[in-house]
Amino acid sequence: TVFWCIDRYRTRDLCAKKNEQTNKQKLWNSLLFIFAFFLSEDPNCIIDLAFVIDASGSVSDDWETLLTFVVDVARAVNIGPERSHIALVYFGNQAVKLFDFTEFDQTPYIERSIFSKILSIGRPLSSEMTFINRGLKLANDEVFQTQFGMRPNVKQVLQFELT
Repeated sequence: TVFWCIDRYRTRDLCAKKNEQTNKQKLWNSLLFIFAFFLSEDPNCIIDLAFVIDASGSVSDDWETLLTFVVDVARAVNIGPERSHIALVYFGNQAVKLFDFTEFDQTPYIERSIFSKILSIGRPLSSEMTFINRGLKLANDEVFQTQFGMRPNVKQVLQFELT
């Protein structure tokens, strides 16, 4: 498993108050470009990519931007039944598995329904804490296992979004 981490506290430091949203979006786009470039070295690269997302109160102001970024990365890795698969876990006080890799076993497969599920996750409450251990444990126990659609013959990647 490869860990690709984003520390969004540093993101805030890089952004000027005046153009905060524009600069954040530029940073997210840069990170997406780097991730897509990494995968584009092998156009036939097929991965099982699990997103583990911080859904604590500290991320609530940037929640839609974060979810849009996840969808953009999912598009960049070329998801589909015979291509890359994605899974998503988010955590605050508790960890929640939105879907695992078996999502791609369903017939008919509809890409936009997966993106809609991601974009429909409700904004975290300000009282939500950051229990990283619960998110990582859930990903390990209920995502990166063959009974949850993980394919042992492809690379497994975890993208960790932390605020």
